[in-house]
Formats: sequence, C-alpha cells, structure tokens
Amino acid sequence: MTRWTVLMMCFLMWMPPARSEDWPQWMGQRRDGTWQEEQVMTRFPKSGLETVWQMPIGLGFAGPAVADGRVFVTDFVKGSGTLTNNASARDKVTGRERILAFDEATGRQLWVYEYPVSVQVSYASGPRTTPTVDGDRVYALGTNGHVAALQVKTGELLWSLDLPRAFQTEIPFWGFSSHLLIVDDLLITLAGGDGSTVVALDKKTGHERWRALSASEPGYCPPTLVSHAGKQQLLVWHPESINGLEPESGRVLWSIPLKANAGMSLTAPQKWGDGLFVSGIGTVPTLFKWKGTEVTPQIAWQAHDGRSLSTGNSTPVVDRGVVYGVDTRGYLIAIEMETGELLWSTLEPTTGARPAKYATAFLVKNHDHYYIFNERGDLISAKLSRDGYREIDRTHLIEPTTRTYNRNVVWVHPAFANGSVFVRNDGEIKRYSLKAKTVGGAEAAPGK
Repeated sequence: MTRWTVLMMCFLMWMPPARSEDWPQWMGQRRDGTWQEEQVMTRFPKSGLETVWQMPIGLGFAGPAVADGRVFVTDFVKGSGTLTNNASARDKVTGRERILAFDEATGRQLWVYEYPVSVQVSYASGPRTTPTVDGDRVYALGTNGHVAALQVKTGELLWSLDLPRAFQTEIPFWGFSSHLLIVDDLLITLAGGDGSTVVALDKKTGHERWRALSASEPGYCPPTLVSHAGKQQLLVWHPESINGLEPESGRVLWSIPLKANAGMSLTAPQKWGDGLFVSGIGTVPTLFKWKGTEVTPQIAWQAHDGRSLSTGNSTPVVDRGVVYGVDTRGYLIAIEMETGELLWSTLEPTTGARPAKYATAFLVKNHDHYYIFNERGDLISAKLSRDGYREIDRTHLIEPTTRTYNRNVVWVHPAFANGSVFVRNDGEIKRYSLKAKTVGGAEAAPGK
C-alpha cells in the first residue's frame, strides 16, 4: 500500500458522512421544496441516470413519499368507464384505489392496501395527493375523500374516514387534492361542508378534534403551517378567502377575502420573512405582510396588470426574496417578492418554445442549484437567480402518459431522497441514482 493510498484512506475516514435526507411528504421534509442532500449530480451522464429499479403501478397524479427505507405511492386500477381528462366535465369510472409500499433499495413490493371506488370527477385517473409519513404510520387521501391511516411496516389499516359522509359535503369537481398535514398529534385536511372547510383529526384514532370555516367549496390548496412572531399559524386558502387559524384549536385568527376562479385555490401560500405570497389560476397575485407582532397581515401589493406570477398547477418556491414559479402558460417566472416586480420569464425548462395551457414543472432547491422536473418527464439541473435562468444539464427520466390539451404530460411531483430521484407516471414508478462520483470528496462532473 502506497503512502498516497494511506493518506487518502485517512482523509476519507476523517471526512463527515454526506448528509442523506428522506422525502416523507409532499414538497419534502420541510414541505418547502428544498432538499439538503450532499454530493449529488449537477451534470448528468451522457447515457442518462442509472436506473436503480422500476416497478409497474396504476394510474395516478400522486407523487411518492420516501421514509425509513420505504417508498409509498397511491394509484388507481380502472375497471369500467371512459377517461377523457376533460377539464370541463366529470368522468365516471369504477375501479380500485391502492396504497402501495416498496422497498427503497430494491423496489420489491412490500404490501398493498386497496378499496373499491366509483369516481365521478374531472381528471378521474387516480389519487392526487402524496402520502404523508409520520413515524410508524402513513396517511393517504383518495380522490373521493377516503382518508386511511396505515401501519408503515405491514400496511395494516389502523383507521379510515370518509370525508364527504362524515362532514356532509360533496366531492370537489377535481376530487380531493390538498395534501394531508401533520401538526403534533393532529392530522389536518380540507373537508368542505358547513363549518368544516378544514378539519383536524386525532392522528392516532381518526376522531374529530376540531372543525372550522365555511365556504361554497373547499378548494384544493394544501393547509400550510407558518411561524410569525414566535407563534404558529395554520393557513387555509379556500376559493373565497385566505385565513389564519390557531393550529391546536382551529380558532380563526384572521380572514381576508381572496377569490379564486372556478374554485381553483390550488398552490400553497409561500412565506418569506414577514411576507406571504399567494397566487393561483384566476387569482390576482397578492403579497400580504405582517407588521411587527400583529397577528393579522395586511395586503402590501396586488398585481392587477398581469405582470407578475399567476401560478398554475405547481406550488412556487421562494429563495432569498425571489419567488420562482410556473404560470398557467408554462413560463417559468421570477418576481421580486417585496414589490411584485417581474424579473424574467422563460419557456426553456417547460415547453422549450411555445406557451401551452397549464404546462407544468416542479422546482426543488438543492444547495446552490435547482432540480426541475417538467411535464415531459425531463429532469433539469439549473441555476436560478435574479439575473435569470441558466440551465446546467438535463436528462429524460420517464414517459408522459396522461393525455390532455392535445399533448401527453406527467403531472406528478417527484420525490428526492437518499441520493436518488423517484418519479412515476400512469404505468410505472422508477428510482434513479443522483449520487455524484467523487474524487477526494469533489464531484467528478459526469456528463457534459
């Protein structure tokens, strides 16, 4: 053994291990679209990423969750009926919704929990929400509002609840779509109905702990937890107003009207400092600001001229006071959060050329760069800043299989966990390695 080899071995033993991070819920560990994994690729091999495994699954818009060596995803196995994916009409289909668990290392299916459904919503091809993993339990929400709490290791059903039946409400036009949120011992979800737009359930038993707010329909925006002046607030944006609640009791702290077109309160509000950015389809982009320790924020600006970010299907991210998100035409847009000023826009990561209705890409920040997964099944590595969009590299991961607006798309948020990216479409789920090959701890820059 040479002296150089001995020195290298000592150096590698001294180095702290690279940080790994699970993806236990929608938008990641902190529910903010960030992934703190280290030693992952920013440039990709010319031959594409290494496929660790791939497994067949059914239809669905729900992204995977990854926690404690397992991958959880929901899907739909169609029986009868026709799927049109018409945004203006409900499809009527029957079949089975499933929650599946796979071994993270090998892809081997560990268990499945399933139940029959008769679905009548627009875009009826599968569940919409990412499972939420909390300790030894995983929670899932189906298209018709079926909430299930399962044992992580075995898939044993611990409790279930039918939201429309429990709260005397109707199934939303696009199905139940707001991702479940765990806050301490509560499971929080949108339900609908009189006085129960948002409800909190005991996460261990499924029993109701509180209910709050009334609206003509619940909308699709995930409940969001923020902190202001040292206290937590639960943000609930339904199609008529945005509201701040006391998470432990459901007590309404404040409510400000904010209309959403056709009930489409979709993307989660984004907080940065004392500002809160809210935007959506047919909603005027708005910044609310808290002053000092006041509980209720005030409107700081609203962009009525269209020169801002009107988000579409994916929730934006905020980075150092800049909001990055994709609008309803497929433009990736950057705005100054403090003022609403449009900094730049580009179609390069989405359609590449022409605008397309509701073209979508999902943004995840990893240290000084972003991973962008677009609706065509491409993974892009890019730098985003006030100065513009700079693409580093891209590679194709999975085929778009959902037909809508005269094109095939994959409208599913990926998961990033433990050096890998997990993606799914209407037929399979795949794990790809993003681990960078290292030389003395530095990235070997595979690819271009």
